Amino acid sequence: MARKYWNVGKMNKDLASRIADQYRIAPFSALLLCGRGIDTAEKLDRFFSPREELEDPFALPDMQVAIDRINEAIFGGEHICVFGDYDCDGVTATAILYSYLEAQGAEVSYLLPNRLTEGYGLSMQAIETMHERGTQLIITVDNGIAAVEEARRAKEFGMDLIITDHHLEGEERPEALAIVDAHRKDANCPFDDYCGAGVALQICCALEGNSSRVLEDLGDLAAIGTVADMVPLRGDNRKIVQFGLRLINEQPRPGIQALLAQAYRGERSISSTEIAFGIAPRINASGRMETPEYALELLMSEDPEQAAELAERIESLNMDRHTEEDRIFKAASLWLSQHPREAHMPVLVVAGEGWHEGVLGIVASKIVEKYLRPVIVLSIQGEKAKGSARSIPGFSIYDAISSSAEFLSGFGGHELAAGLSLPSENIDKFRESINDYALGQPRVYPQTSIDIRLRPEGINMGLLSEIEILEPFGMSNESPVFGLFNMEIDNVESMGEENNHRRLVLHRAGGNTRVTAVCFRVPDFPWRRGDKVDTIVTLHRNFYNGRESISIFIEDIRPAGTHDDAMSQSEILYDRLLSGQSLTPEEAEEARPDRSQFAAVYQYLKRNGPLSSRSYEYLNYRTGNGPLIKTMVILEAMRELGLLVIRKDGFLELPRMENKVDLNEAPILQELDKYRKERR
Repeated sequence: MARKYWNVGKMNKDLASRIADQYRIAPFSALLLCGRGIDTAEKLDRFFSPREELEDPFALPDMQVAIDRINEAIFGGEHICVFGDYDCDGVTATAILYSYLEAQGAEVSYLLPNRLTEGYGLSMQAIETMHERGTQLIITVDNGIAAVEEARRAKEFGMDLIITDHHLEGEERPEALAIVDAHRKDANCPFDDYCGAGVALQICCALEGNSSRVLEDLGDLAAIGTVADMVPLRGDNRKIVQFGLRLINEQPRPGIQALLAQAYRGERSISSTEIAFGIAPRINASGRMETPEYALELLMSEDPEQAAELAERIESLNMDRHTEEDRIFKAASLWLSQHPREAHMPVLVVAGEGWHEGVLGIVASKIVEKYLRPVIVLSIQGEKAKGSARSIPGFSIYDAISSSAEFLSGFGGHELAAGLSLPSENIDKFRESINDYALGQPRVYPQTSIDIRLRPEGINMGLLSEIEILEPFGMSNESPVFGLFNMEIDNVESMGEENNHRRLVLHRAGGNTRVTAVCFRVPDFPWRRGDKVDTIVTLHRNFYNGRESISIFIEDIRPAGTHDDAMSQSEILYDRLLSGQSLTPEEAEEARPDRSQFAAVYQYLKRNGPLSSRSYEYLNYRTGNGPLIKTMVILEAMRELGLLVIRKDGFLELPRMENKVDLNEAPILQELDKYRKERR
């Protein structure tokens, strides 16, 4: 399936009207709030008037013990080392705590692990390095809750260890002086969704005794870490991001200003979107491609010239990251298009020789978006392979990997993301094993929640202001998405250096108002003038040459009037067919196309040229072949018989044929006919 289920939110217009009157906000804003469950006096008051202070930091477990020991180290002149992580959350958390301790006159240093040579979290190598430096107190940020053996080693060296983390603890808790983690099993915190940077900020608040002063100095860094780590933007996290965005817009520190200059040429207002797509990926690129210390030094730099140089270096690494990411994504996508059986397994497992380990997680996420099922991307390094996994809500990739642990050297993670390593010779066995597990689980489809249906004539700049009342956007408070239904395409124009984007002009059937919308990163976009479509869109404020305008971005598109249940049933049936599961005679009959349906697909491809191998839904729409599975079976049968070839770019193309072929010789049709005969 190439797109998600669409769920249109239900609107309580009467309640929204009362809220609009009471809080003196626009009715549209009130509709959005109601649709997100912010519909009681208590919730609305908390939303519009958040507490000025953060929650009491001493509500976090072991906070008092940690603060007493840190103060002892500061006033005793002991060497403190802040041990962080290589991602954006870990880098910002390190910058927060290191900067604060340095400002207090502490003898403090920092240490960040190298993603490629050391991996995540505390290691024995890191413990030994800090011991050689003369460290007396180690404070971890954004890691440490799983460092059981490393904690013992630190104790053997006579170093005290304070762990500050936000991840779940395992069966055994490390032997540390203090473990400040709101997700400890024995914790009872009024707010527990901090990221690593948020916990580091609360450490500083506890040391300072005043969260407002700490937010004034370090709220921008905490906001970046909070948005980047995709923790829910509610409670303290919402407060941190609101405060941090104000700092970034009004008085950005040199490092952030230099990053923004690279990411966004020209002045613009910075929101959580710019953090998520402009700032955070560049900070992450530093750790993915080389060393996270470039990003850390940039964030803490007070010299604009030095910051500009570091930002240029990070921009170069970010471009390298893009190049590697695109190369691996294209290679993985091509392999999947050439291996339809593997491409229709419940869990996609792709592997390549020498793929850059620093971008495997990003590539996995992109493949998840394309194929909408869990993905594992492996880099083969001789006899060993290492990789990253990403999943969809409702399917625990950690449990799935655990089911096939016998083939692995090691693994770790959680429901939606994991890392793993295994002998290269086990990849095929692992692929089969994890999919045997997945086939026994309920099929899960990702979903898109549509806040409100819109009419083209209602889209204007005033609407944007009504949307922005919900900012900052992020996890648990996503940027609103809207539905434009029963639209007709008037024009399609390619955009971008590689013609990867499309600009569409659309109007609602029976209406006169036309809107222009852009669809990004769609080299295989099949839609044409005259097609009738439903679309999911987001609205954005655009700045160009000093002028503001509204931009409409298409997030998803389907034939007008599509029923998602019918589409998903075809997809499930096709997956079962390709994976070798048995079908009932009735299911086989539903899936079996006739000669006229074959002819419709062949003639369309002959007239219109190459088509993406994933454009089943569009091709079915254009040929009118009934259930989607018939078109899917037709394409696979044509591929098996050589009537279709898959190019390196993943497009389907009709080759020159010298001889006639018998359609009934296609293995997939023979398989269907075998099940159909059982009915007779």
